[in-house]
Amino acid sequence: MTKVWFSVSLFNFAIATLMGFLLRYASVFPVEKLNLQFLLHGHSHGAMLGWAYMALYALIYAGFVVETNQSKKCFNVLFWISEVSVVGMFIFFPIEGYALFSIFFSALHLVCSYLFVYYVWRFRKSGLKDQNRLLYTALGFMVLSTVGILLIGPAIHIQGKGSAFFQGVIQFFLHFQFNGWFIVSVLALFLKGVKNYTRKSISVMLRLVLIVSIVLTFALPLNWYVPAAVLYYLNGLGVILQLFVFGLISIYLCKKYWFVHLKPVEKILFYFSIVSVFLKAFVPLLSLLPSVMSDVYHIRPLVVGFIHLLMLGAISGSILFFAMRKRWLPSKGVMVYVAIILFIGAFVCTEGLMLLQGFFIIEGYNLISNYSFWLMLISSFLPLSVIMLFVLGFHDGRDIEKRVLKNKAFL
Repeated sequence: MTKVWFSVSLFNFAIATLMGFLLRYASVFPVEKLNLQFLLHGHSHGAMLGWAYMALYALIYAGFVVETNQSKKCFNVLFWISEVSVVGMFIFFPIEGYALFSIFFSALHLVCSYLFVYYVWRFRKSGLKDQNRLLYTALGFMVLSTVGILLIGPAIHIQGKGSAFFQGVIQFFLHFQFNGWFIVSVLALFLKGVKNYTRKSISVMLRLVLIVSIVLTFALPLNWYVPAAVLYYLNGLGVILQLFVFGLISIYLCKKYWFVHLKPVEKILFYFSIVSVFLKAFVPLLSLLPSVMSDVYHIRPLVVGFIHLLMLGAISGSILFFAMRKRWLPSKGVMVYVAIILFIGAFVCTEGLMLLQGFFIIEGYNLISNYSFWLMLISSFLPLSVIMLFVLGFHDGRDIEKRVLKNKAFL
């Protein structure tokens, strides 16, 4: 059941990455009657709620929930209702943007997320103490983030879509989704894989310093719309605390997983994920430069690059690693290596390209020639790699290899 759930979430990921590629393509070769803003809404909602949320749904159920007939029924029904809402968002956001049907399916997903939190608490496993506490922290951040969604209507009614109030509630939702719910869930799942986890000092640090750092770093996006000196200092404190806690966690996990038997491709994904998690905490140090804190929001390559560092690197890389450890994805075979190398290679190259373009914008240098074209070309490998992983999820990679070589279907 959980493997099927993960395959569905991976299919959602493939659709989201195809939408992302279409956005890149349309920036080079304009497509008539294609509303890029609407498509962006579909892409972002699909990646966050269709991929990350649904994959974490399966992983959390597999690792933290007691499996009984009742729990299986509750979670299975809820999963498919959630998937209906995702399909609805995939269809209607590109067509109408934020309108009747897209808002309906978004609201349906919101209700499902509340039920998910309730079911996890109701059917939780005992004996995982510290990991459970960290998971509850993640779920708490998820519920907290939805306050931003609930305030969108009042924000539009009171001050309008262009107001600081409206932009603030959007950033509130995104900040606590990415930096709270998604990242903390990933950390809880990493610690779940550590045997004999008993270090209470790490638990205290994770639940206190981590929480404080996540809350304080919301000062950065808030400062974009409500400039205030105090926000600079709050963000600075949050960034320093965040770097400390993530650096300590990264070292701790590398030390612990060094003694865990990992297959070569699992090692690649593990270190890719850990490095991405650390960079997620390190990169915000740049925001301590006053000019960067106020201006970075207007430099699109840097904003998109950081979002992708979180989504594709820290979150997606970790999810794929967990899926291989659960045997939901094969960890042997040339095709698996090809898919993972394509995924990581496309991620690294697009991140490098966006970082370089953002640096040139800041320094006033000549911009990269044919930047949009190269970004589109490299981005095409992302959906290809995800589709390959989706196919490999149904079959062992070595079996597919043998069939290809035997039938010479692709030679």
